[in-house]
Amino acid sequence: MGLGAGALLLAVGAILNYAVDVDVPYVNDDALGSILMAAGVVLLAVGLALHAARSSGGMTDTGAGLLMFAVGAVLAFALDVDVPYIWDWALGLILMVGGAIAIVASLVMHRQQTQTRRVVHDRL
Repeated sequence: MGLGAGALLLAVGAILNYAVDVDVPYVNDDALGSILMAAGVVLLAVGLALHAARSSGGMTDTGAGLLMFAVGAVLAFALDVDVPYIWDWALGLILMVGGAIAIVASLVMHRQQTQTRRVVHDRL
C-alpha cells in the first residue's frame, strides 16, 4: 500500500460522498465516503512522509495498519448490521485499535532501523 492506494481510497470515498446517492440498507454512504477519504488522505500523507526513507534502504509498510483502522472505522461508524452475537461497533473499535498499534509498531521499528544504520555508518 502506498501513494496509489491512498489516491484510490480518496477517489472512491469522494465518489461515495459526493457523486453517488444510493439507499443501501444498513450502510450510510456519506459516512463511508468520508471515512474512505480520510483514510486516503492519511495514507497519502504517510506515503509522502516516508518516501525518502523507503528509497534509502527500506521501510516497514504501515499499509496493513491503515487498512485495519479504515475497516474498523467503517464497521464502527458507517455500517449498522444486525448480525446475531456480533456487535459491529465493538468489532470496529477492536480493528481500529489493532490498526493503530500496527501503525505505531511499524513507525517505531522504522526509527530503530534508522538509528541502527546511523550507528553502523558512524563507526565506518
